Amino acid sequence: MRYDAEAFTEAFKDAPNSTGTAIARTLAGQILAIREEPQRSRTRARLELTMSARRDTGIASEFQQMADSYRALAERLVVAIQTGNGAPVDRALCDEQTSVLLAYLGGLVFGFANDSPDSMSRDDIARQIRAVILGVAAERGPGHTPSSDSSGVRAK
Repeated sequence: MRYDAEAFTEAFKDAPNSTGTAIARTLAGQILAIREEPQRSRTRARLELTMSARRDTGIASEFQQMADSYRALAERLVVAIQTGNGAPVDRALCDEQTSVLLAYLGGLVFGFANDSPDSMSRDDIARQIRAVILGVAAERGPGHTPSSDSSGVRAK
């Protein structure tokens, strides 16, 4: 677990200064790596360990730290997309977008760890990440969907 956490941290060391598009592409690459060994085996083992984590406080603590880091990254991505056009952060919307994004990513991780036949590229996943974030905002109504992120990508 520690190796994966360190590799993940290294991959996202520049995330605080990156655009939403850059973070989404890096995240998509990390998720795609799950399809290959040794990441697939590590991910499967981690998923199995989560089932017993409640019975072991040491494991539970490690998983909580990883979950907190993962949530912080997802939130950074949401904030980058939400504020890319200079808008202030809407905390309630950000929390909802982050939760929905994490659920989507969890599904991808589970599927890829279990040999999902879905053919996806880094760009496909990055586009879907953005669609999830913007979709939550669109469901909230006018004024919640950013018109573009800091990379200039326009929302539809």
